[in-house]
This record gives sequence, C-alpha cells and structure tokens, in this order.
Amino acid sequence: MPQGELTRGITPIRCHSHNDYWRRVPLFDALAAGCTSVEADIWPADGLASPLSLYIDPITAILEHRSQANGTGDARSPTVFDADDSTPASLVLLLDFKDRSPALWAAVQAQLQPLRNRGWLTRWDRERGARVTRAVTVVATGDAPFDAIVGAAHRDVFYDAPLDRLDASIR
Repeated sequence: MPQGELTRGITPIRCHSHNDYWRRVPLFDALAAGCTSVEADIWPADGLASPLSLYIDPITAILEHRSQANGTGDARSPTVFDADDSTPASLVLLLDFKDRSPALWAAVQAQLQPLRNRGWLTRWDRERGARVTRAVTVVATGDAPFDAIVGAAHRDVFYDAPLDRLDASIR
C-alpha cells in the first residue's frame, strides 16, 4: 500500500503520541490511531538519523503521494489525513531537544529542508504578522535553542515552553 493511502478512512483526533519513537512502528502507529501530533526526542548522539528516517522522510513520502493523488499540482494542498472542515489541517511534529548545541539545531534545520522546499511547513509570515498553516507544524521543546528559533531565517519552527520562561519583551 502506498504510504499516502495509510490514513484513508482514519478519523483524525486531536491527540498526541508521546515518545512516539517507542511505538512498534513509529509515526505510522500514531497515524493509524488518528493522532494529529507525534513527538521525537532529538539527541546529539543519534547522528540525527531518527528524525529523518522515522519522521521527515515518511511524512514527505505521504504528502508527495497525496499531492499527486489530488491532481491539483498545488504543493500546499496535501494534508496527512483526508481533510474536511472538522479535520486538523496540520500534523504537529514535536521535537524534544535533549541538547542546546548549535550543531544539533543546524542539523535539524537541514533535515527539515525537504518539507520547507515544498512549502509544507507551517510558518510565521512576518509581513502579515500571521501564521500560515501547512501540512506539518514543527514545534521545538525541551532544550531547544530559543535564540536560534527566534533568529532563524525561516520562521517555520515554533517554540514550546512555559510562559514564565519567555522573555517579557516577546510575551
């Protein structure tokens, strides 16, 4: 079965697959259950194989298949699930950073490039001051480098933290 067909007939529900990589089949078990959010721990020792092979590559393949299947040619149109008005339009990919290293941040940014190049990442439009929702919303948490996220050229990774940890000037 093509990867893009895996979510056909599944009703998405607003639930999160915590520590999704522990599942028998990471990402796919969560999608089969209808989860609209999955989590991956990002460790420097992993060589970053896991986010790419377990999440980004399969998500890209699903969206490519669905983009071709819908026949619109519009790169922004695919979603992971069959969408209607009640379906969340974006799959949340929560990246739980276990280190603040600049090299780890740079590697994650590079791994997101296939989704970014296709216009499939939710982003912040600075000119309009508005979020532009796309097929995948990336949220960094844990030891994610806040300054790097705020200063990134591409504003397509969002930050998860308690409000009291944020600088008062940006609240």
